[in-house]
Amino acid sequence: MAGAVDAAVVAQTCKERARASGGASTDSGRRRPLPNIASGNEALRTEAERQAVNTVIQGSAADLVKLAMVQVRRRHTCFDGKPNRRNVVRT
Repeated sequence: MAGAVDAAVVAQTCKERARASGGASTDSGRRRPLPNIASGNEALRTEAERQAVNTVIQGSAADLVKLAMVQVRRRHTCFDGKPNRRNVVRT
């Protein structure tokens, strides 16, 4: 499949970036500090690694959904802040 990305490679890249910067960031720039990413305690370190991967993937997805919701809201609202009646779906 052209353009397919290996999930293990993505996860490893997330972990390496988190180790280098001390935290993880979403695609839109929201940042989550992960102080245990370099911990000598394996349990704390692996937890921080999971948090790094989840922050990048789930956080970036949440940012995209929020952006879409804002755009839908703008499209369906008139300049006075009231719903645009032409765009209201009726059932």
